[in-house]
Amino acid sequence: MTAINASCGINEIELMDGSNCATTADRICDTPPDYLFAFSSVGGPCGLSNDVFDLNGDLVITMANNVMSYFEGCDEYEFTADQISLMRADFNSPQREYIRSTYVPTTAEINPSEALTVLNPANNSTEENYNSVNLEWNEIANAEMYSVKVISAGGDQWFYDTPNTSLFLTNLSADTYYIWSVLPYNESSGCHLGTASAFFTGSGTTSVNDIEGINQISISPNPSVMSDQSIIHIESSELMDISIEIVDTAGKLLSQQRQLLSQGMNQIPLNLEGLYQGIYFVRVRNNEQQSTKRLVIQ
Repeated sequence: MTAINASCGINEIELMDGSNCATTADRICDTPPDYLFAFSSVGGPCGLSNDVFDLNGDLVITMANNVMSYFEGCDEYEFTADQISLMRADFNSPQREYIRSTYVPTTAEINPSEALTVLNPANNSTEENYNSVNLEWNEIANAEMYSVKVISAGGDQWFYDTPNTSLFLTNLSADTYYIWSVLPYNESSGCHLGTASAFFTGSGTTSVNDIEGINQISISPNPSVMSDQSIIHIESSELMDISIEIVDTAGKLLSQQRQLLSQGMNQIPLNLEGLYQGIYFVRVRNNEQQSTKRLVIQ
């Protein structure tokens, strides 16, 4: 007997002697029969708890440590030679051309014991300006991205992924308590537990007065179109060395340029190369002081 009736027709059952292995089940002949043992009453940890016989009465000797067997508790799992050959043939087929490239995924592991420390804001400190909070933490070896979660006292949540060790937030509310966490990861390693911290926001906002010696900052045109060049106008009462940064809404640093301001009105072209339609923030920094302006590209 090699087949049974089923609701959808006649289903052929794979036999232990291999006589129908090419036409039944996975159609791979160097894998023994597996009737989904791992999900049955005879499935034990990495093997069968009872003897099982096929429809010919032959004892079924399963391969519990095969990756496709679904058994748990095995020390090591493996593919058979025929399974490997089929996967390689499929990978090299014209239908899989889109995934064949020179790209090599990251395999470096992140040490889950490496210390991840919040640098700013200090835990339970108060950020005077609620619309310009910069979260900072130390770099973790082999981390390619950091997952950041921000939760307000009212239960609102925001999730960000950034390759940087800082995240600039402009969407927070005044006089609010926030808890935030950061978790380092790469495409093959994410076992670090991360760290968490908390802070309060004040009622202040960033303004041109945040940088002593600068009287006015504006951007034109704003909104801008991608084909235009935007100019940032900065009126300074003294010579000053500044940094002009453009960040996206997730706080990712997109461009940075240094500029020496002269006394009076300075007109500085912004580096918008590679930017698409969307909302960005332009930060002007001088040592520990900064001012932020919103830029819209249409």
